Formats: sequence, C-alpha cells, structure tokens
Amino acid sequence: MHKVSLALAVASTALSALAQNCNGTPTAQSLATYDPFAASFYYGNVNGNTMNLMFDLNVQTPITVSGFAATTYDQGVGNPVVPDQQGNIARVNIYTIPGTRIGSETNMAAWTLTATADLAITAWPAQSPITNIKDPVTGLPLTWVLAAGSYGVCLEYVPTTWTGTPLVTQNPGSLHCLGVSPNPGTGFSDSFITIANDGQQQNGWQNVDASGNLIANTTINGVQDSINLVIDYTPAATAGLYQLNGEGCYFRPETFYESILPSTNTPAMSNMSVQWLPLQAPPIDNYVLLPGVAAYVTPTGTSLTAGAYNSSSSANWDDAMVNVALTGWSFPFPGGNTTADLTIQSNGCIYLANLVDSSYDACGSAYGSLAPFRDLPARICPFFADMDPTVGGGIYFEENTSVPGSEWARITWDHVPEWPAVAGFDNTIQVTLHASGLVEIVTAGLTNRSTTYGNNAVVGFSIGNGTRLPTGPINYVNAVATGYQTGDGAIPPILSMDARPVRGTTPNLVTSNITPGTNFAFFVATLQGTTPQPLAAFGMPDCFSHVNYLPGSLVGSFLTGINAQNEFSVPFPIPAAAGYQGVQFFFQCAPLTSGLNAAGILTSNGLCVKIGQ
Repeated sequence: MHKVSLALAVASTALSALAQNCNGTPTAQSLATYDPFAASFYYGNVNGNTMNLMFDLNVQTPITVSGFAATTYDQGVGNPVVPDQQGNIARVNIYTIPGTRIGSETNMAAWTLTATADLAITAWPAQSPITNIKDPVTGLPLTWVLAAGSYGVCLEYVPTTWTGTPLVTQNPGSLHCLGVSPNPGTGFSDSFITIANDGQQQNGWQNVDASGNLIANTTINGVQDSINLVIDYTPAATAGLYQLNGEGCYFRPETFYESILPSTNTPAMSNMSVQWLPLQAPPIDNYVLLPGVAAYVTPTGTSLTAGAYNSSSSANWDDAMVNVALTGWSFPFPGGNTTADLTIQSNGCIYLANLVDSSYDACGSAYGSLAPFRDLPARICPFFADMDPTVGGGIYFEENTSVPGSEWARITWDHVPEWPAVAGFDNTIQVTLHASGLVEIVTAGLTNRSTTYGNNAVVGFSIGNGTRLPTGPINYVNAVATGYQTGDGAIPPILSMDARPVRGTTPNLVTSNITPGTNFAFFVATLQGTTPQPLAAFGMPDCFSHVNYLPGSLVGSFLTGINAQNEFSVPFPIPAAAGYQGVQFFFQCAPLTSGLNAAGILTSNGLCVKIGQ
C-alpha cells in the first residue's frame, strides 16, 4: 500500500503553469443519462396536457446550470403519427424540491417553481435544446446556481399553445418524447453531479385550455420508464477536480460497425459477398474483412416465422427473436464461444447467445441508438434494420454437421419487407457461421428507404456486454475492399479517481482495465504535466508520456502490486489546510504487461488533479 505525499506541493506549484494543467475556472460540463441517446418507445399525452420529466440531482459542489437537452418526438412521424412541430418553441417550467422527488410526484404544491426555459423542438435523432433560463416571475435571464446538496427536479413541458414570445404557429399541441422501457433504475454520474430516480409522467400536473392558460390537472399519471436528458452546467471555480488527459495504449476494440442513415438509394453493401476471416485458430481475437466467394443459396425447409418466437416486443413476429441450438458443435468469435445456442432476431441480426428478452432494445431495431448494440450480448449484424416478416418473406435456419470440425449453420432472411412495407422493397440476407469461426455474408438485396421514420441500419460485429465502442464507424464497403483488420480486444489502462480531490479527504487514484496476467505497475506522481511525448524510441509505439520527469518536478515513483480485480488503488490523503487550495498534481500509470510491445510496458492516460472544495 502506497500513499502519495504532498510534502513538496506548496513550494513547487509554479512548475505546473509551464505545461498542461487543470488550473483556472472549471470548464463547462455535460452529463447525459444515455450516450448515445437510447430509445424504446415514444411517449405522449392527450392534447392540452403538460408532460413531466422527473429526476433526483445530487450536487457535490456548487454548480451553475446553463440548460438541458432532451429528446422530443414531434416531427410528423411515428405510429400513430404525431403532429409536426419542428421549429416550435415550447415553455418548460423547472421545479425543484429538497431531497428527492420520490413521494411528491403528484403533489404539485410541494414543489417550487425555480425557473422557466425555452424548448426548441428538433427532429429526432437530434437533441432538442432547453435554453434561455429565466426568472419565473420577472421573465428576466436567470443565473441558476444550485448549492451542494440533493434535489428533486421536474421539467414540465407546456404544450405549444402557450402565449409567450415567439408565438407558436405550426401544429401547436402537446409534446412527446422518447424513453427507455423498462426503466433500468440506473444512476448517471460524473465527478460533480449524479442523476438518479429518473422517470416521466405522460400526463403532468396541469392542462392548457383553449386560450393557452394553465389550469390544474386532476388526472396525473405515475412516473414511468427512463428519460433521455443532458444537463449542461459549470462547477464553482473553487471546486476540486480531476481531468483525464490523452489516452493510454492500446485501444483496439473487437467491435466494428457502420451506421447507415435511411435513403431511397440502394444501400452500398447490397449484392455483396463478404467473408470475415478469423486470423487465428480458436480462440479468435479478430477478423480480416475480405471479398467473399459464397453465392446466395435459396433456403429450404419451413420459415421460423411459421412457428413460435421466444421473445417479442410487439406480440408478433415483427420485432421478435427465436432461440436455435447448434447440434454438437460450437461457433467461436472474438471474445467468446457459443457452445449451444444462437438467437435470431427478425430485424437482421444474430445474437451469439441464448437471449430471452422482450424489451424493444433486444427485439427492435436501432433508430439512431447504438446503446443496445454495445450493451446486449455479442451479435453479428449483416444488415440490422427495421424489417417486418409478418407481411411477407421468411426467416430460415439450416445446419450441416456431416463433417466433424467443418460444421456450419446458415441463417437467411429471405425477401423480408422493410417496415412499413412497400411493395418491391425487401431484404434478402444470408449468413453462414462455420465451426472454424469464419463468417460468410451474402446480401442479395437490401433496402432501408423509410426516411419518414428515420431508422438507421447497422452493419458489423459487437462483442457486447457494455464493452466500449470504437471511437467511430468504419466504411464497410471500403473496409472489405482494402482487407480491414479488426481490433484484437486490447484495452488501455485507465487512471482516474474514485472521488473528487477535496481538502480534508482521502480519495483513491485508481487504475483499471489492466490486462489480466499483469503483476506490477509503475505509478508516477509529479508536479508538472506535459503535452503527450511519444515513447516509440523505448519500444513502446503509440504509447505516450503525460507527465514531466524534469528535475524538481518528480514527487514520487512507486512499483505497485495489482489486485484480484486487475486494478490497483493508491490512497491520496489531502490536508484540510487552506494552503492546499488550487494545488495541482499530475499522475500516470505504467503497467508491466508483456506481449503488446517490445518493452513489455503499457501506459495509462495522464491525470491532472487540482485540490479544492
């Protein structure tokens, strides 16, 4: 167990001004409940009702709230179709209550109207900004400061019949928003605030009469499902904070994808034969994407849609899944091996697991969200789009086990129409999974032309289970043409803190994501940061130093053991004395991990720590 000493800190703080630092007023922050925004359904209310978004907000240090961003769904689409209110400005009443919103959801009198704001209605999947925070009495701009503490918060969406400025003229009425069902009960935190106990009321506290006047609402729904929300704020200048600088080595995710917006043009990967060639014998680390040699084979047998599904979010084969078993063999893939079961989804993807889950996240298509693609079990997406086999086509599963060691399973979506069905626009996709790990994909016809409903199609592979996504998408067609090699799953060590660096406390400096099998790591604390310095000359290509080793800047360097969770934690005791206010430290970790470079050493990101309140 090692502790970082502050003995040299006060005398040497001038050094930190020479390079990278986290001094000065904290930068503006944003905390999102989902990133990217997730969606299961859209929610609305009867015309004239307000709609409430509720949550608890824990504030660790004073903050100034500048606004929010939310999801509206008022763009002239949906099932049923909602009025198109794009460009309208709705009023949002912002209420607070001390402690928690729980228990006070239907008691409007218990809440304080703290501010009002303007909601600019923007088409999904873009965010709708909530800005121009004003005093609810005077209507003048308000600097909304929240002291440290816990609050219940309610954002009341007022229908766009209100008589404020600017006047609303396009299809005025009640608003709708997207949400996640069922509510997972997840809290969302950064180092300054936490959002918890979130939910929405489709019929809120008030109604709007024909003249646009708010009146009491006697029909108030309970709080349900989870909300999409971003809160924008700035911490107090005196706040203690930490800032991650740069990135460690190496980030080579196994997941890869392209997200394709709907278009009346035929998708570029239509009429292609592709193979995902594993680079190793099982266990498999990664693929090379190459042009394929397989041709489309007309499926035989009976469509799976003639039988029962195992899960459905629509109570029929539209947005449904069925579990199928491999017979005496297994299919290996990067990060895993399915020994018995696959789950075929009606919308053009295959889960590499036995999944029974009737939520829309599992059974539905993407509609702008990559969160289920990231968070659910591993899956192959040859063309994950919104399809509806209830109006045509079929889904087939075939298997060949005649040659031990060369078994294969073939999954086919044969002429399955896009939803909503339009004559002549359907999808024909075939995926063959081989016991070697080889994946062959033939797309004999693709369509995703429903720009009205705005569904994106996702093509690729996800290791799933919450594993971090790549920093961006690939161009799938170009990747196949150039022999793109996917990542081997390497994840860089991440250095962070388990609490803000507040005077008089002892937070921990925690390094996570350490590669299993690593036994030791160097931990370095200095009084000076630096711009990233390459370490390729030391046998560490694509690794960087984020701390300065100049004489006088070094505080401590330790060789530290790794715990059973493949992380280690260094206590950082901070005196309560006022002289430590604003003092900065810089940290970096270097695990001794063999096999990834010549030096057998990885580096974490840099960490800048400013002590404060």
